[in-house]
Amino acid sequence: MDESNIIVILQIIVSLLAGVVGAILALVGQHLVSKRTTETEMKKTVLATFLPTRLKAYTDYISALKTWSEVRDDSSCAGMYHAANAATLVASEETIQNLSAVQQFIIAYQETGEMPHEQEFGKAKLSLIFAMNKDLMHYHAPAISLDIQ
Repeated sequence: MDESNIIVILQIIVSLLAGVVGAILALVGQHLVSKRTTETEMKKTVLATFLPTRLKAYTDYISALKTWSEVRDDSSCAGMYHAANAATLVASEETIQNLSAVQQFIIAYQETGEMPHEQEFGKAKLSLIFAMNKDLMHYHAPAISLDIQ
């Protein structure tokens, strides 16, 4: 084999390798773009469903709290417990802690028939409302894993 044949063979090999590498990179790129698009669509769907659910749960809780403030009886306490359970399912950790603090006052009232610390209860309600507003205004989409085992 002379030198010109070797050069031609090397050019063919380099051309084939470039084509193969290009095809592999195109497939990997397409896969990454497809995965990223799917994750983005899932997050949009979660947000479109989750935020209205959270808003409804918080609105129902505030409504139950208003009812309980006006009529402090077993029925309004039960409404508070039900609304608190629903809100807990969609709340952030900070809101759950504030919700628990308010619920402790409700439990204390139901057990004794009187509100032990009205001023502290007011502060707890304010903290809860602030945490709920923060949840609604600064929501971050949950991490979504598409890896199915």
